[in-house]
Amino acid sequence: MRAWVSLKQGQSILSTTVSLDRPRVPSALLVRARREERLRSGESATIAMEKAKERDPRRAEKVVCKLQERRELEYCARERVQAGHPPDQA
Repeated sequence: MRAWVSLKQGQSILSTTVSLDRPRVPSALLVRARREERLRSGESATIAMEKAKERDPRRAEKVVCKLQERRELEYCARERVQAGHPPDQA
């Protein structure tokens, strides 16, 4: 059985409620939607850093460096687009 949740523009998946009389949304869809929302908000980087620190403090340092690098690259790309330059092609 499949169920789909349709969101209005700007509506968050975390703010939607699904009543018990409707079929449940498959967990993979919810996980993906929540992950995408965290990515947009920048929250996922923080969560990744916290989990890495819990698992292996030495490895966490590498993860933090990579995440900071990624944030800097995203920031630079945003600045370029705002300055009127074409976005980089991945």
